[in-house]
Amino acid sequence: MGEEPNGVESPKEEVEATATTDAQSSRFRIPIWVLVVGMIFALVLAGFVVLQVVEPLADLLLDSGSDVPVPDGASLERERDDVGSASKEWLYATEQTGCDVAKFYADQGANCTFAPYACGLENEQTAYDSMFHVATCIKSEKNSVGGYSWRVDISSGFQTGKPTRFSIALYD
Repeated sequence: MGEEPNGVESPKEEVEATATTDAQSSRFRIPIWVLVVGMIFALVLAGFVVLQVVEPLADLLLDSGSDVPVPDGASLERERDDVGSASKEWLYATEQTGCDVAKFYADQGANCTFAPYACGLENEQTAYDSMFHVATCIKSEKNSVGGYSWRVDISSGFQTGKPTRFSIALYD
């Protein structure tokens, strides 16, 4: 119909084709409110993903999740990093009896194993002439990265300084 002798379309047909394409594209326009709702949904989803990533990342980078309780009145005597399979180890001394320190950790939810005859029925400590092992307490904790555990070894009967000493090993 308006084809030129050399096979090129006439300008009239080109204008009709352009008009048809413009009419078709106007039929498929997305309403602005759908775009706005989509963007809000994308922002909410991105915020949720960021919040899920930030907490574990902060735990990894800041090492904020490995808190081990220490009884009041205990004084830090030594701190070491990377001791055997433990990532940290602390040595404390206190005037409290070894049985009282073990009771403190048992009250914190630790599983304590007492040496035979170290503590009596009323949690009174048996008197010995030399240093002796009182208890070992272990607890595992969960955090957003996975978890960690700690172990407390309690000994008493020291003749110099404070009579009770305990070491805390942190495993993460």
